[in-house]
Amino acid sequence: MLTTLGRPIGLLGLYALLLSDQPASQLAREHHGALEKALQAAIPKKVPAPTEKPGSHHRPLAGPSGGTEIPDHAMDANPPGIDAAALDQLTEGLTKLQELAGTLATRLRATAGDVEVGRAIPAGLNALLTSYDEQLENLAAELAKYDRTCSASGFDAVEQQLAVWRSDLADKEHARRQQVAKRIDELKRSISGVDDLIANNPVPGLPDIRAKYQRQLDELLASLAEEHTVCTDAVPEVSHPSSDQNDDALAADEEQPVVDHEADPEQPESTTCSRTPVVDAVTEPEPEPEPEAEAEAEAEAEAETGSAEESPLDSPWEEGTPPVAVALVESGRLAEAYWVTAMSAEPDRRSAVLSFATAAYNAHNSEDATAVLGSFALNGQELGRDTDAAVLATTSLLRAGLVAGWGPQMLAQLEPTLGILPTPWHELLKTAIRATRVQYRIEPTVGVPLTADTDEIRTELGRRAASLAADLPHRKNLYQRGTRVLQRLVREGQPLDNGLQAVIAWSNGTGSNEQLTSALESFTGHDVADELIEAADAAVRTPKQTREPIIAGARRGLQRAVDEVAALVREAHAVSARIGSAGSKDLAVGDALRRAVTALQEQPTPPGMAGSAVKLLRDWLADPSNTSAPASLGRQLTLTDDGSSTEPTTDVLLPLTDLPWAADGRPDPTHPATSAVLARLTRPFDITEAVAAYCKRGDLRRATRILELHEHNYWGMEADGARLQQNINAARQDWIARHRKAVVEARDLFDRVRAQNLLTQSDDSTVSGRIEALTTVSDDDYHAASRHLANLVGELTNLQQARIDELDAQLDTLQMSDADRLRIRGLLEEGDTVTATEFLSFALEGKSLPDNFDPGTEDLSVFTQFLEEGFRNKLDTPHTSVHRWAELAEPDTPLTNQAKIGIEAWDFLTDPTARARSNLADNVRNILHTLGVNCAARPNAVQPRARRGFRVYRVSATPNDGSYISDLGSSAVEYTVTVVLDERRGRSLLNVLDPEDTSRANIVLYPHAMDSTTRQEIAANAADSKAKALVVDPAAFGWIAAKRPSSWRATQRITLPWTIFEPYKPFVAGLVPPEVFVGRETEMYQVTDPDGGLFVYGGRQLGKSALLRRVHSTFHNGDTRRSIYLDLKAKGIGEAEPASRIWRALTIELKNCGVLGPKVSDEAPPDTIINNVKAWLAESPRRRLLMLADEADAFLTADSRGESTPGGISHFRNVLGLKELMESTERRFKVVFAGLHQVQRFGHISNVPLVHGGPEILIGPLKPLDARKLVVDPMAALGYRFERPELVWRLLSATNYQASLIQIFCEELVRTLHRRRGRSQSVPVLVTEDDVEAVAASDWVRSRIAERLRITINLDDRYRVLTLVIALFSLNDSFGTDYGPEELLEEARRRWHAGFVELTASQVSIYLDEMVGLGLLSRLPQKKRYTVRSPNVINMLGTKADLERELAETDFDRPYEYNPREARRLLACDEHGREFHSPLTDGQLHDLTFNSGISVITGSTALGINRVPDAIQNYAEMRGTRVEKVSSDKELKKAVTDAVRRRSSPTIIIVDALKMPLAEVDSVSGWLVDRLVKKTSPQNVSAVLLATPTVAPTAAGKADTEPVRLERWTARSVRSWPECPFDVPETRELLIKATGGWPELVERTISWVINGGLTLKSAVQRAEKNLSDSAAYHAHLASCGLDENLIRRLENWVEYFQPGEIVPPEDVDAALETDRGSSQALLDHLSMLGVLDEYEDGVAVDMVVHRCLQSLRGTS
Repeated sequence: MLTTLGRPIGLLGLYALLLSDQPASQLAREHHGALEKALQAAIPKKVPAPTEKPGSHHRPLAGPSGGTEIPDHAMDANPPGIDAAALDQLTEGLTKLQELAGTLATRLRATAGDVEVGRAIPAGLNALLTSYDEQLENLAAELAKYDRTCSASGFDAVEQQLAVWRSDLADKEHARRQQVAKRIDELKRSISGVDDLIANNPVPGLPDIRAKYQRQLDELLASLAEEHTVCTDAVPEVSHPSSDQNDDALAADEEQPVVDHEADPEQPESTTCSRTPVVDAVTEPEPEPEPEAEAEAEAEAEAETGSAEESPLDSPWEEGTPPVAVALVESGRLAEAYWVTAMSAEPDRRSAVLSFATAAYNAHNSEDATAVLGSFALNGQELGRDTDAAVLATTSLLRAGLVAGWGPQMLAQLEPTLGILPTPWHELLKTAIRATRVQYRIEPTVGVPLTADTDEIRTELGRRAASLAADLPHRKNLYQRGTRVLQRLVREGQPLDNGLQAVIAWSNGTGSNEQLTSALESFTGHDVADELIEAADAAVRTPKQTREPIIAGARRGLQRAVDEVAALVREAHAVSARIGSAGSKDLAVGDALRRAVTALQEQPTPPGMAGSAVKLLRDWLADPSNTSAPASLGRQLTLTDDGSSTEPTTDVLLPLTDLPWAADGRPDPTHPATSAVLARLTRPFDITEAVAAYCKRGDLRRATRILELHEHNYWGMEADGARLQQNINAARQDWIARHRKAVVEARDLFDRVRAQNLLTQSDDSTVSGRIEALTTVSDDDYHAASRHLANLVGELTNLQQARIDELDAQLDTLQMSDADRLRIRGLLEEGDTVTATEFLSFALEGKSLPDNFDPGTEDLSVFTQFLEEGFRNKLDTPHTSVHRWAELAEPDTPLTNQAKIGIEAWDFLTDPTARARSNLADNVRNILHTLGVNCAARPNAVQPRARRGFRVYRVSATPNDGSYISDLGSSAVEYTVTVVLDERRGRSLLNVLDPEDTSRANIVLYPHAMDSTTRQEIAANAADSKAKALVVDPAAFGWIAAKRPSSWRATQRITLPWTIFEPYKPFVAGLVPPEVFVGRETEMYQVTDPDGGLFVYGGRQLGKSALLRRVHSTFHNGDTRRSIYLDLKAKGIGEAEPASRIWRALTIELKNCGVLGPKVSDEAPPDTIINNVKAWLAESPRRRLLMLADEADAFLTADSRGESTPGGISHFRNVLGLKELMESTERRFKVVFAGLHQVQRFGHISNVPLVHGGPEILIGPLKPLDARKLVVDPMAALGYRFERPELVWRLLSATNYQASLIQIFCEELVRTLHRRRGRSQSVPVLVTEDDVEAVAASDWVRSRIAERLRITINLDDRYRVLTLVIALFSLNDSFGTDYGPEELLEEARRRWHAGFVELTASQVSIYLDEMVGLGLLSRLPQKKRYTVRSPNVINMLGTKADLERELAETDFDRPYEYNPREARRLLACDEHGREFHSPLTDGQLHDLTFNSGISVITGSTALGINRVPDAIQNYAEMRGTRVEKVSSDKELKKAVTDAVRRRSSPTIIIVDALKMPLAEVDSVSGWLVDRLVKKTSPQNVSAVLLATPTVAPTAAGKADTEPVRLERWTARSVRSWPECPFDVPETRELLIKATGGWPELVERTISWVINGGLTLKSAVQRAEKNLSDSAAYHAHLASCGLDENLIRRLENWVEYFQPGEIVPPEDVDAALETDRGSSQALLDHLSMLGVLDEYEDGVAVDMVVHRCLQSLRGTS
């Protein structure tokens, strides 16, 4: 349009646009350069005004890209620093100048219109231009005072500079306040210090000093208070307009006529002109173009349209006909208009206005509308310079205000900009503004006439309040603490309930407006929600929670609940106020709105964005209830997680399938095609094509979203939803398979790269985390996942290729045969750099390459081929000599002598005549020798004569070369050999085994050849019957005799694949069989090397004890090398026993192994032991003695404590003795201490005598190759071969390379594969990826691995907290960041203040380094920075929510310290590893041992009364006290007499009176009192009387003592159990709840976990289930001492009370229907039996006993 005006006027209009900061179109920008030149050319000319003389002119202004010149005098001065007052003055000047610019721009645009239609130029325009020029120059001069480089080149630049200065001032002020705060803290500390001095040493002058400090402090505090008051007073109070004020305003408006704000061109400017916009003049119709010109214009338009698709859309409010954004707004597509604008070059205010408009038009109730109005944050002055944006903002504010029932003050500020609209449209907006001022409200579901019937609204509000009152008490917060707070808030009489009840009462007419007003006051205030939450939390939180704030997620949920109620109360109050004040006024307003809307029916829509905005409001006012139109606005708002609205939803952009997206889920603003693609939003949308496009590229998330929205009529069009869903499902299955394959390939590549050590520890963790995150595509966006995977694979491929290139270059430099070179190059081409590297090391050493790598199944593969060939040669014919099988195996190799003997013995089995002549047992022995089992003696026939065609022998033997299976090797005490003489066609060979023999080390000799099918049938039968036996037939025996004679391992390789033996033993608590003990060669060497380390440390279950036991078994040869293994914790040394007891334990073991003679006393002093050991070593220079002290933490701690000696305080007295023995023997005697993290710390303490004894020996995860061997070798022996080597590394990754975890995984993998025995028709059996993944996903495996890992983490709650903290950090950072001790300490203190408040960062570093050793963390080289060793560690611990909840809700404990009043010593272990503990604590044993009189102990069998003698003997004999047990009067008297004679030796006599008649107990106790309690009684004799609870009080009374009552375990005392798997308070509580703490039940449950492999949860469930069995609960009640009489008396208790219910004494009387005395007597007896739990407010029968009584009652 401007170009048609001609250059002078057109350029003037363009200048006006640029001056007002309007976004210029592409065409305007093209004419910008011409404008610049024209203005420069016009400088010497004048712009004449109608009222000016021809010679007058005004100074031209700079264009938008130019700047006003700064005066020279301003450039010369030194700019002073700006202060707040000057900054405010500059801001005010800028604001005035912007207002003037807006006015000037409006006048210039109007002038352009006047000139176009032939009118005269208005007067005063030059004066206005001059004023603008002067003010701009003044502003530039003012800016230059403070910054010479600053120019007034544009309002945005000036605003940015002012913002920078304002930020600098804020920073300075903040720094000043920090200094003041610091000074205040210093003064407070000084005052406190002076107060202490005054209190302790009142020196004259101190009060004056204190007063001086106090004055300074008061002055600083007063200044801060004054500043705060000033700041508070400066903040304007924000409130909704009151109804009275609005009524007055409306009345004033109605009194004045409606005036059109059209400017009179002839009227001179007034002071109000700058605030009154000029109305657009009516334009004349444009002349029709000539035909040729029209065709040319159409061609131009087509060309422009075509180029628009290729070029960015910079100005969607201006470009196009109509502009894209304008068209979208007019059709109600505000969200689309927002995104088109936000991704363009339009000013931010325009996209902000559209975002607000989207929210406003989506507010359908007063609550939402009020929230939307409160979110309006746009600057009114800025909007005033952009008419289109101002009109859109006004209509949006009116839309929300009419729904909310009030209008913001911003409407008054924007109202002057509305004058550009034609009169009818302007009148509509004015009428709507007046409606908001009187709090007129439109209910969208009702429409404009919301005036007459308010009862419906009132009823609806009451219904909503009642619904909310019913819902809130049952809501569950994510965290339990949050739920309790919410329940408190909605309790009767509390704020939320009061508010809801006030609304309900008002709604049904029983309440008043005053009640609503009072309720509203409860929700008025800036932080009212937080205050209400804090008050409720204070009433329900625990003491520990007082120190911690409510979790943010829980707080948000509580805030939403408070906001819901508050909004409802506010809405009811507003309706109430309107009902009381509206009346006929609401009717008048509604009529006025309807008239204004009706008046626009025939009016054309104004052009541009302003027109679209008013049309949108008009359409809504015409039908507010219509929200189902195709252009529905209700689909355009998006919400954040906490429910607050943000920018419009991106769902509206789904039709654009080729739209570039950024990582944050928004369109990519940096992509050149984004704006051009967004311009296509005005085109028609084809759902089917869009879904197909998304499915094709794998973006199923967006495809699914399109379909979901279609089901809600989001798009307003028809489509076959079922067909689309089918297409998406089919695409999903395709992409799942493709993605799974891609992930497998990525994992395989990662495993190869990891195995080559091509990644740093940090990169390893990062890559592992990335793969883990990409394993599942939870959001269905396979397109993004594939892109991320491709990037990762590319990075790893580059790493691997670089390594391949490096090795290939190295290969060219080495001398080797061509065959070896080709072999290595082939490995490199396959990417197997691990093996290639190993082979290159051979070449470097000049060695030839080893044979091709065999995963252990080569023998099996050869044997199966050999078997087929034998059957083709008819070697299965009866009575065929096994020699022929041997010849077939090795036709050109002569047999060894042992092989010949074995073959001859085997042939006797097939010859009945020979069997009769020879002794079959001798032949069996020779056969076993050939198989590799050396018999210590002649086999013993279990059944001397043949029975049912077979004979059975038992023989003690040892494998010649080890075993793969411990059941057939190290654990086999003897072998059961079954010789099956008859052929068993149609019958299972394993049926010959007796049921009790199925789990023995069974060998079956079967002299009839079996083909592959028969072997598979045996395997299938073994899987079904669980029978374990190694079956040897002629084929197997001939193969062994010819190829591997006397090799038990070779025998197993060709026989185990058809058995169900299991090699892995993960639950043996340190007793790891040698068959599955791999690696640790370096550690073992360090332990045995005289100069090696002395401290072995590591976490629980990482292999410390296994290592020491392995060293013990391999080092000790019974001759020149002797080793001693001591479990110091099991012996109580350092806890129940003093550290010096180590010498007694050492003496006993030295005597057992022959180093000390039998005459050496067990109580010999250390010097004697040291001298004797020296003497033994001196007898031969080849002799060595190795002392392995396991579980040494408590011993070292105890020995480190100071001990008084004649020479003063001595530390490490016993360690010094051992050190002296080491040094004096040149370390031919060596001691090694093993333990947990404390042992490592002792290795660092400078005053430890052994601190320089050698490097510490860390026992952590296995080395990769050792771990691989633990997986592959046993599996191969069983006939299982991994399909791909990478599967092994996958397995190891899932187990963190920890031996115990590997065994757990492999045990389940073997069992899974065994269950398929018989179905597989070929061996070796391939282990597939599905097999590994199935086990990895098994809950059984995951829970056991997690619990085993937890054993290490729960070693110390500080480990636990630090692990959880770094785990959460890593999850939040996607495993891509490392952390320093300072930041971890800060977070740990926040999570557990008491546990970390005293620690420093350097001390935390020690913990972190220990956690590195435990295999939990990795430390970056050369840095004190830490990362999680593997994301799998985190995955084992639980989900992010689990970890967060654990940190928030756990009551952590300080590290356990030995407590003799709780600790119970270990007495024995059975063959299954189950531990039996003392029923007495160490403290009780100490008291009994040192009591010289009589003690009475009572308790039931369930409490372990039968173990008391063993416990006392175990404790007393270590102290040199003799213990004798008697059970009759006669035995007692003899024992006392003998003890008295041994005056020098103390004796404890245990009198077992449990089965004595009452009279005999009375006699015995009386005799003991007479003999041992008198002053003349012998001091070396004491007695312990074991009595039943019935007689114990009487017997104790005679001895004037209290009976010692045995007690059950408690959750606290279980902490003293070494290596207890129930190692945190939560699990210990579960254990005690399930077992009642009864020793038998506790020990059995713990054993199920340690030795049986059950999880903690499974073990607890099993304990509870076992007691539901009739025999079990009968037995338990009897062992607790409950006879039929007691059980009958407790029937009412069981009937009336629940298990664990605490019952007051008076309720006991009522329930049992007895008097107080009888009830108390019963309770006393139950207490003596230990079945009663006593509390301050009552008693409860033990829950386990209660459940047993319930079960008994249910069956009676």
